[in-house]
Amino acid sequence: MKIEKSFQIWYPEWLQTAKAIVIEHLFTSRFEMIRGRWELGKHIVENFENFERAKIYGEKLTQKIAKDLKTNERMIERCILFYKKYPEEDFDKLSESLPEGKNLSWTKLITKYLPLSKECKHKWDISQHWFCIICGIKRFSDPYKKKYENL
Repeated sequence: MKIEKSFQIWYPEWLQTAKAIVIEHLFTSRFEMIRGRWELGKHIVENFENFERAKIYGEKLTQKIAKDLKTNERMIERCILFYKKYPEEDFDKLSESLPEGKNLSWTKLITKYLPLSKECKHKWDISQHWFCIICGIKRFSDPYKKKYENL
């Protein structure tokens, strides 16, 4: 009986601490992912003149970087956009001004706080259900349909 009562007393407190540990590390991992993507965007932007000078890949530069980093072009473009929107000297200064503090995820950041360009020359990715890989806008139908209907 004493063992059961003792368990009932300490276990809820222990469980609360365990949950706090899990939540803190979840926030930390999300935040570090955001940091890494901001630093990647910064690295690309700061070295862009080297890419321009080389003119090796032209408009396909983000595609080349994405392939070499084993990610997708949209992710690279979002990292660049993120850094351009928040061009602080270092991420720690930026993190204090980020909306929603530690409760911010990459998905929430790109959908809620990175503005979509109204002057975007959309590059539609059909495999992503008509998702523009530049600005992130998503269409639910073929954007070229009207052009074909009038022919």
